[in-house]
This record gives sequence, structure tokens and C-alpha cells, in this order.
Amino acid sequence: MRPRRSALSPAARLERELTGWSYRHSRDLTGFEDGTENPSLLDAPEIALIPDEMPGAGGSVLLFQQWPHDSAVFHALPVDAQERIIGRTKADSIEFDDDAMPPDSHVARTKVNVDGEEQKIFRRNVPYGTVTDHGTVFVGFSREQWRMHRMLEQMAGIGVRDALTRYTTPLTGAYYFIPSIGALGRFATPAED
Repeated sequence: MRPRRSALSPAARLERELTGWSYRHSRDLTGFEDGTENPSLLDAPEIALIPDEMPGAGGSVLLFQQWPHDSAVFHALPVDAQERIIGRTKADSIEFDDDAMPPDSHVARTKVNVDGEEQKIFRRNVPYGTVTDHGTVFVGFSREQWRMHRMLEQMAGIGVRDALTRYTTPLTGAYYFIPSIGALGRFATPAED
């Protein structure tokens, strides 16, 4: 990692580092499984990478957010209340049917539909922190920024606020453009023989 970071040092620098870890087989600190609706790794490039004919081809738009949790309050709720907040079962991660899905559930608020078609992103939550200061780091990758922006608008309350935001608060958040490997290579210092 150090040689790569050194090679990119003329164009970029590490500003901040936040350490996360894998928790209970892809669960976040709420105890719910993460990424169950992610596209397969075979389908992810179509969703996450900017198409060849567009500016930034081969790159991706990244949304990064740090969400500290009020875990004590969330875990004090009965499991069925937690499930209604998330929109799926806790033990086996089965998404509620449409007719049983609470409109303020996290699942309902983060699905972006245009003309009846879901606009997917590739996402990952990773737990971070200590015993007293902890939460989730969210990273979302998309070929188009507007998909993630719409998701955030829906969570914040276009009509209905995401119930999960009563137990977690965004501390940081920013969009970044992630260039393709080929584009990054043009900035790297040539390797010495």
C-alpha cells in the first residue's frame, strides 16, 4: 500500500482514516444484515461504473457517510419494532412484502424508483468505532450521482422521514469521483527500474 500511496502523492494525499471491520457475517451494529439487495459482483460494474460514452468513463461516483448510532436506544426496542424500522426480518433478513412494508422503513425510503424501475447502486456498510463511539460507515457507488442524491432526499423526508434516522445521525458525508485505474495511472510517477 505504501508504494501506491507514494506514487500518487503528487496528485493526492491521505486526509483522514477511519477503521472499520466485518461484524457477524455482514451485519451492521443494529444486528441487521447489510447489502442483501446489492447487485451481484457480475452485475455491479453496470450499476457502479460510468459508461464508456460518458465523461469519467470507467470511474464511479462515491458517496461516503459516517453515521454514529444511538445503539442503546435502538437495541432497547422489541425486535418486531426494529424490523419495522428496517423493513425486513432481523434473524434471516427477509424483506417485508410491499403491502406490509412500513412507508417510513429504511428499505422503503432507500429504494429509488423511476417509472416503476428500481435505480440500484452498489453499497456497503461497515461498522466502526469504540465501545462508546460507534456506528456505520456507508459507501455507495453509482454510475450517476442523482440516484444516491434521491435516496438521501427520501431518507430526509420527502413526504416521510426514514425511521432509522431517529437512531443514527449523519456526522460526515461527501460525494467523490473515483477515477478508473487507467486514469489514475496517468498521474502516477513512473516506476524506476
